[in-house]
Amino acid sequence: MSVRNLPTDDQILDLLALRAAEGLDRDDEVHAVSLDDPGVFDAAAAVLAIGMTARDGIEPMPPMLRQRLEALAEDFATPVPAPAPIVSTASSRTLHRPEPARVPWMASAGWLAAAACLILAVVVWNPPRTPEPGIDARLAALEMKPGVVKTDWLSLDAAGLSESPHAYDKNLKGQIVWDPQTNEGYMVFEGLASNDPSALQYQLWIFDADRPTGQLPQYGEGILSQRPVDGGVFDIPTDGRVVVPITPKLSVGKAAVFAVTVEPPGGVVVSDRDIVAVAMVN
Repeated sequence: MSVRNLPTDDQILDLLALRAAEGLDRDDEVHAVSLDDPGVFDAAAAVLAIGMTARDGIEPMPPMLRQRLEALAEDFATPVPAPAPIVSTASSRTLHRPEPARVPWMASAGWLAAAACLILAVVVWNPPRTPEPGIDARLAALEMKPGVVKTDWLSLDAAGLSESPHAYDKNLKGQIVWDPQTNEGYMVFEGLASNDPSALQYQLWIFDADRPTGQLPQYGEGILSQRPVDGGVFDIPTDGRVVVPITPKLSVGKAAVFAVTVEPPGGVVVSDRDIVAVAMVN
């Protein structure tokens, strides 16, 4: 069996594994045999079975599984009668299809051959996939890195931007965790009102001390007068604790202020700055 004949599509691999172990219905068989070499799993099963028969001390199989796999192996090893010749009515010449190649020792390999098909499908071509760590695990890992910035969210009144909290501030707590070297970061919220994505979404803005100011003079002369970096649009499904990854659209040199605003669905390029909360980096 040549490795170059192996397909890479997961659906095709699943079909071939099922074909080698159990057989397919008509529609799936048509799909599987459309490949250049639909028998790659059968051939690989033969190779595995040879290796397995050379090993000593193989444990007996459970009776029900033995019966099933022996039946599969016997069916696979049974010679297929040569098909009837095809007669061409145009020239009256008799044409013969070549007899399919078979592996004669498969009948004696017994359950090993059929089991090899299953081992091949489960272990060789479908190795276990390590699940991605959850967002809380990624947050915890980032918090352990040296040089990571952590700063708490401030309500509008605490930040001096308003005399009272925003309507969507439900006793907001949480923090920003930000790696200035990699621009990886997470927002942790507790007490930020949940939103209806069809009506509004939250958007993060990052004010960068390395970027020019004065681009939006209506907001004064300091850092808030610059065009901030879009940190991504996000939703809050619950008023409880939520962790949201930061997705900056541009590289951030020196993050100084993070601000969360309320925006129309999909976010905006230039915000009217309906700010809910801010976090400032010292």
